[in-house]
Amino acid sequence: MLPFTLALAGYGLVLWSASSSLTADKLPPKVPQREHFAFCNFFEYLDGPKLEALSGRSPNLAWDEKGNMYFFATFWYGAIRCIRTDGRVVTITGNDYWTPDLNLSEGPASAFPSPTGGWGNNYSYPMGGIAVQGVPDEGEDKGCIYVASHHGGIYRVFRNKSKNNRWWFAQAIGFGKDAVPRKRGESAEAKSVNLSYVSNLQIGLNGRLQLFTKGSFLEFHDGKLMCLLGPDDYVGKADNGGPRQSCSEGYLAGDGSFYLGTYYDGEGYGSRGVAIYRAKLANGVVKVEPVAKAQSGQPRDGNALTEAGWFCGPHFAFGRNEARYQPPNVVFTSSHDEATLRRILDGRSATLCSDGEWREVLRSNPKETPWWFHFWRIGPGGASYQVYRGGDWGSDQRMYRITGIDYTRPTAK
Repeated sequence: MLPFTLALAGYGLVLWSASSSLTADKLPPKVPQREHFAFCNFFEYLDGPKLEALSGRSPNLAWDEKGNMYFFATFWYGAIRCIRTDGRVVTITGNDYWTPDLNLSEGPASAFPSPTGGWGNNYSYPMGGIAVQGVPDEGEDKGCIYVASHHGGIYRVFRNKSKNNRWWFAQAIGFGKDAVPRKRGESAEAKSVNLSYVSNLQIGLNGRLQLFTKGSFLEFHDGKLMCLLGPDDYVGKADNGGPRQSCSEGYLAGDGSFYLGTYYDGEGYGSRGVAIYRAKLANGVVKVEPVAKAQSGQPRDGNALTEAGWFCGPHFAFGRNEARYQPPNVVFTSSHDEATLRRILDGRSATLCSDGEWREVLRSNPKETPWWFHFWRIGPGGASYQVYRGGDWGSDQRMYRITGIDYTRPTAK
């Protein structure tokens, strides 16, 4: 048996001894593989084979338990669509063209609320998220889709067994006038509250719908909306003072930690600070600690509390429950316009590079920084999905899948 192993890496050969003591962190990294996953162009809709389909921009992605991807195209004509595991794109809700809102509390998918009801339109990012329970296509008892608008409530979309399994929508949360619960343990009738902005939807490890809105993390169950974490639990509560106001993004990780992101955390009115906090409930007490703090517009990696910086965000890249990135790491993008994937590990920020390494890079040197694509979402198996947009209107629109990313690989020196 030969004492050496040959491996192809990039355009050259890497030679190492089979008897050497190389550890996994010293081996050449897997080179991330990018594939054109779906869509051939931007504008309107066309169903069919996924590489021949058309779509508007689609930053909100979710997967069911069998790997079918659901998304909501937030530009032009809004509709919930699905990229099935058989490789075909199908449209579930909404007509292909804009129609007046019929002001229905429920109805067939073809009458799904229109842009005037606060959904997709030409000039904004109206969607607050999409989440999927079970396998919705298999029937009402097997699962459903939840979609949220930044400007309104949350709808449930499902196969209505009383209507011959026709796709149906119904109001679920946030179509009333009552205040959203903002203190931990408080609850309210879900339909009676008023939702004006939802920044995240997710299905928790307990199988329930969870959402973050106006600084509060809530859980939906049996028609009730309960507050799991409110602003009083974290504003000004960290050792260094904590966030100065309610955070703008929040996720609940599998270990019970809440990750909170804020864009406006600087001193005084209009100061643009960017920060990520971790909040953990133990023995009835919430402990809050900073994960990263930086002034906006300082594009660099390094110590996450004193050196690193990024523009806008943070936009967490967490995906489905089985793929959601767990502590102590945080994976995020800084802005829709700054498309690199960032990571905070052991208190330091690093950027994913095209050779598979995580490096601490200075954005002032563009050669060090890989330019990927817009909107990272981690999906089943750890693959990351991105939507590429080549221009503002009528431009190229494709979805890419990136595999082979080692999220736990030590940062390269």
